[in-house]
Amino acid sequence: MDRPSLSHLIIIQCWWPRQLFGNRRAERTGLLEVHPWADERPVKDRQRRGAILRENWREHFELFTNNFRGAEVYVTIDLDCLCANEAVTNWESGRFTIVDLEWALARLRDASRIVAGDICGAFSKPTYARWKQRLASEMDHPNLSRPGPEQTREINYSALKKLWPLLAE
Repeated sequence: MDRPSLSHLIIIQCWWPRQLFGNRRAERTGLLEVHPWADERPVKDRQRRGAILRENWREHFELFTNNFRGAEVYVTIDLDCLCANEAVTNWESGRFTIVDLEWALARLRDASRIVAGDICGAFSKPTYARWKQRLASEMDHPNLSRPGPEQTREINYSALKKLWPLLAE
């Protein structure tokens, strides 16, 4: 967050406990925006600053892109933002579809210039050098059922084939 070239960062999907150690100062100053999904949360959580719902996230995103007219932007797409049938990751699945991301990237491209980007977060089989790493990982990662290795590759490659050209345009 302390990079001169970084003027703004937006995170969609972060909720408790992942936001526990978040940079509150950056959030207060507006450098960092956190937009947790609140669809299945209590009413008071839906009123948290930045909370989004499936029905209104596009409206929030449109407002976000208006702040970056003509700016040069770097985009990271973490595959764990996608729903389970569109990406296999080591984390819980998100709520976006590839169609959602296509829409969002088109809006962002209309408002700004995407100068670079990356796609991260595809499933990788965990390997550990030490038992403490395994313990920390098993405490931190959800115990999810996943498809087999071949189907995992197919699902993630399909997502990559659709998303990468949108970043590279």
